[in-house]
Amino acid sequence: MSMVCPECHGSYEQSLQCPSCGVRLRYNSAARKSGGATARPEGQWQNTPWGRIAIGVLLAVGLAHGLKMLCTAGLLAASEETSRTVWATIAGLVVLQALQALSLLVGGALTAAGQQRGVFLGTIVGVASGFLFMLVQQLNGEAVTDIVLYGQPVLCLVFGALGGLLGSAVWKPLPAVETSAPSSDKTPVPRIRPPSTPSAFSGPVSVVRVVCGIVVVVCGVFWPAVILNFVLDYSNGKLRLQSQLEAQMITWEIAGVFMLLGGALAGATTRNGLKQGLCVGLGAGVAIVGNYLGSPTAGLEQTILLVASVLSLTLAGGWFGGQLFPPVVARRRRFGPAL
Repeated sequence: MSMVCPECHGSYEQSLQCPSCGVRLRYNSAARKSGGATARPEGQWQNTPWGRIAIGVLLAVGLAHGLKMLCTAGLLAASEETSRTVWATIAGLVVLQALQALSLLVGGALTAAGQQRGVFLGTIVGVASGFLFMLVQQLNGEAVTDIVLYGQPVLCLVFGALGGLLGSAVWKPLPAVETSAPSSDKTPVPRIRPPSTPSAFSGPVSVVRVVCGIVVVVCGVFWPAVILNFVLDYSNGKLRLQSQLEAQMITWEIAGVFMLLGGALAGATTRNGLKQGLCVGLGAGVAIVGNYLGSPTAGLEQTILLVASVLSLTLAGGWFGGQLFPPVVARRRRFGPAL
């Protein structure tokens, strides 16, 4: 890979720092466009977007199936009777969804690593993997209900996009620079110190966005059954629940999606999405604890688990919203205040 110094315009192979200037080298896009030695060789289909998507989908589906088989093997070692019925319980469904979500995070991150459109690639991986998950369930003889048919691709889309955002944020794409012939002028170019990166928890808190996020999270936590019944009534019988277990699972998923949405709403167009999501989680946690203190039917263990889930998902949602919808740079008018 040809790397170019932005100051002396020297070209170096297999190096990250210029030996003369001491600055970080950048990727030479001119050689790539001219079809030189650094041009993409033929046959490397895995470097194309569709090739990376195919690898990410295969990795996500294969990893989820392999983790499920590993869990089944552990259950068989413990008790053969338990292994047959565990995937039909609420705990088994939660574990299965968690394994699929983890696999989508890994597959989406691998697909989007070093890519400019990481969220888009991760979204494609999530949608394709969701349909393949349902296909594998049908081939295994498992029943696929209408709720799973319409809900699972949406959840896979969300976790695939999160994986794509994570991959493009951790493994950032190399900046491409256009190089020109070095000038004969030997005047040294002054070095500009790059600005320091602000902390994720610095900056002011947008109170309006935090309050809106808390309202969204509280609605999803306290009234998921009401939301589910509204969707079922609005579908005019097209969506049906076949068991109480499925209804409970869907209400948990609705609550989790609303937690992510509340954090993303608070963190969108801000530079401190994690801080916004943390404020939403703390506010919603206070409401949940108040409900526990005022309700005699609420359990302590369930309340602690719910508060922990709210804090973790609102943090993830705040970071996701800040990365997906970054703040808009204000443009200055020639006369008048900034837009």
